[in-house]
Order: sequence, then C-alpha cells, then structure tokens
Amino acid sequence: MLDHKGEEMEPFESADLIREDSDTFEFIYKGPNVDDGTMNAREVAEVLTGLTRAFSTVAQERELDDQYELRIKDIEPGSVRLIFEAIAFAKANPAAATAIAAGASVALNAATNAVSGLYRVVTDIAKVIDAKRRIKGARVATLPASFTDGEVRLTLPDDLIVLTKEQYELLLSQRVDRQLSQIVSPLVPKRIDNFQIRRSEVELARVDAAEKAFFEYREMVEVESKEGTEVIGTLNSLTKTSLRGTFYTQDGVHVPYRYVGGDIQQLLRGFTAREPLRVHGRIKYGGDGLPSYIEIQEIDFLQRNFFGQ
Repeated sequence: MLDHKGEEMEPFESADLIREDSDTFEFIYKGPNVDDGTMNAREVAEVLTGLTRAFSTVAQERELDDQYELRIKDIEPGSVRLIFEAIAFAKANPAAATAIAAGASVALNAATNAVSGLYRVVTDIAKVIDAKRRIKGARVATLPASFTDGEVRLTLPDDLIVLTKEQYELLLSQRVDRQLSQIVSPLVPKRIDNFQIRRSEVELARVDAAEKAFFEYREMVEVESKEGTEVIGTLNSLTKTSLRGTFYTQDGVHVPYRYVGGDIQQLLRGFTAREPLRVHGRIKYGGDGLPSYIEIQEIDFLQRNFFGQ
C-alpha cells in the first residue's frame, strides 16, 4: 500500500487501527458504603443498564447510534468511579477512513466531529439530570418556558434553567426517565450520599441522596382524549432531522410531539402558522390527566385566509 508520496505503508491489521478518537467520562458514587472502592454488584448492574440505555436513546436521536462504542475503561477505588470510554470509529465516515488508509496527511475533522457528537450525548444526559434535580419534581409541561435563539429558558420562582431545544424536549418527553432513575437508584443517605458525572475533572452533574425522590419513575398511562385522538394548540418548536418538537395546548401545557404523517410540507406549514391547529394522532396522557406525548398523523388549520391557504 502506498501513501500520498508514493512510499510503502504497513497494511492495517484490524479495524481498531482506524479508530478515530475517544472521550472519557466518570460516574462517581461517594459515601460510607463505597469508601473501600467496592459496590453492590446488583446496584452496579442497575447503573450500567440505565446508563447504556440512556446513552443509546440519546445517541440514536442524534444519529450517532451506529458510530460509537461505549466501554468500561476502569474502576478506581476510594469511592466508586466507573470510568467509561466513548469511542467513535472511522467507519462512521467512509471518506475519512479512506484517507487514513491512503496515508493522506489530512486533518480528520470527521473524527473530531464524531467525538464531539459523543460528548454532546453525555452533556445532554447530564443537563437533563441537572434540570430534574433543580425543578424538584415539578411538572415540566406546566413550567413557564421561552424559546430564544435555539435555547429554552425555564423560569422557576428561585432559579433559571437554560437548555438546548433538544435537551428540553428530552426532559419534557420523559424518554430517559426510567434510565435516570436506575442511575440514581444506589443513592441512600449515610450509605451512598451522592453521585457525579465528570469529564476531564469538570463536574457536569451531581445528585445528592436527599434529591433521589425527584427522579422517581412513574409509568405513563395511555388513554384517549375526549375527542379520541385530537387536541388543539400550536407547534412551538421543531427539529427537522427527527421531526420532533414541542406542542403547546390551548391550556398552556407543553407536550413533546413527533410527526409521523406523510406530508412534510404540512408539518412545516403548521410550524410557521400563527393560528391554532388541530392535530390528530396518538395521544398519551399521564396519571394527572395532562397530555404527555403526541404522535401527530395529520394537521388541520382552523383559520384560513380568503385564498384557502
């Protein structure tokens, strides 16, 4: 095999040699029961299940699900530090892999972007954990929220939480709530007092045992609305890659949605419309009677101009 100068190169022996780069982060549990560096195997298994499922869910939504491998790199004593390595592979970008194999002296921007994407997955999970801790069990769907410049600001009586649209929708949808409850499940006062997510010595999130109740998972019950499968409101946000966003009902409840209809132009028009819309589809309601998720199949425009547009 020749490089870009025409010189002989050693052949690659395995796919690992074209591994792009990796990102390392820690889940740290502290307290009397883990001071010796050991932890109950059942609790470790619960944490690993929650983490891997949460990571997989978010990575899939960021279109990274086939571009990474998550490995346990090490476990350090003193407290229990589960050290994970998120690895992106060159197969995620065939052009970059070809450049490596050919020996071209190019900056592997694709590799950097893939690892940055994995870091965003961890950051999203950490931000949702931090937000759940700070809202202290309040119903996200009823909190005052404003969308500005790609950010969502949640206004609390004594706090202001700033999230990306994707992080807010993840928090609102409760799609990783079961997994987060597994991650904090070992916390018990005077046994395991707190846990942290850290990356490069920077704390991304922390939960104390006294805050564990804010992560209690409640199964959502799916029922039909009075109309059966429709609700009126406005499309407040939209992520075009996943066709997900936030729907505001006439009662001011914020509901995550996903568009599954076949007419994308109908969705885009609905998103830019200023008048209320009636959306049809599959609606889930929580135990409090509020809608918690909408799978939109069709959109009706309740007000039309003289040209019928």
